[in-house]
Parts: sequence; C-alpha cells; structure tokens
Amino acid sequence: MQFWLGSDRFFGLCPAGAGTTYGFGNITRARLQDPVAGRKRRLAEWFADFGAPVRDYLAAVESDSDIHCAPVQWQPDAAWGDGRVELIGDAAHAMSPMMGQGGCMAIEDACVLADELRHGSDIPAALTAFTQRRQPRVDWVREQSQALGQLLRLPAATRDQALREHGTAAFYDRYRPLAAPP
Repeated sequence: MQFWLGSDRFFGLCPAGAGTTYGFGNITRARLQDPVAGRKRRLAEWFADFGAPVRDYLAAVESDSDIHCAPVQWQPDAAWGDGRVELIGDAAHAMSPMMGQGGCMAIEDACVLADELRHGSDIPAALTAFTQRRQPRVDWVREQSQALGQLLRLPAATRDQALREHGTAAFYDRYRPLAAPP
C-alpha cells in the first residue's frame, strides 16, 4: 500500500490482486454533492501535485462513472438485531474507511455468528453471545478509524512531525490487535 499526504488531502493506492489496484482519496473540505460528469477531470486537478503513481492511476480511470464520491460519515450505533434477526457488517456497525476494515469486520461477523450459532444452547443466547463477543472489537476499530481521521486532518506540519516520530510504531500498534482471532 502506498499513501500520499497533502496539506488538506490524501490519496492511497492498494494492490487488490490480479493486476488490480484500489485507489482512494480524501479531501478535507465542506460537504458537497459532486456531480458524476467531470469527476475524473476534477480528481486529476485536485491531485495534480501528487506523485506520478497517483496521477497515473487517475489517468487510467476509464470514465467519470467509475469514480465513487461520498462524504465520510460517522454512523450512530444501532441495534445489531431484534429477536431472531441479526445484522452484520455495515448494516450493524458502519464505519469510516480510514482503516480499511469494513469488509474485514463483516467477514469476522459472519464467522463469529456461525460459531456462536453452532455452539450456542439456543438461538437467542447465541445472538446475544455474538453481539457481546463482537462489540468490543468493532468499537475499537471504529475508535481507531476516528483517531486516524483526526490525525490526517491536523495541520500538515503537526501531522507530518507526528508521523515522522511515531508513524511506523503507531501503524503497527493500530493493526496488531486485529491479528488475534475475533
């Protein structure tokens, strides 16, 4: 994964297998509705001063409709289930993309739910155990994502100094707990 930081924006590139790369950008600014028409051109302009890999990636995007733009929002906590209905993933606990863990949390949810249903004494008890088992980890990821977002919104000089001094350790500290089974 590669990450570029600007004073009020960042861009990341992440290999996604089979010669595919996932790109993501963030611009700190007031919320706006970005029309589809012209999106490719606008992104190229907004990230024109970034490194060649970012510029090349954006130039390779085929059309405006290949680009998804939306504000990063913090969703309030919601009930994960009601009776015999249980929600998992973003339906239960949407989170920002700052740590790239939304899909991972959904997969973990499915595995843990299956485990609890397989070993639980009854369905209501298994659903309760599922929520109790998952809630702390999901809350932790949401908190870490929010902290990372706050770091990236700091003034560039402050942010860059913090990353130079603590970035590598903070990165590993942020992800290390996720290596443990859910």
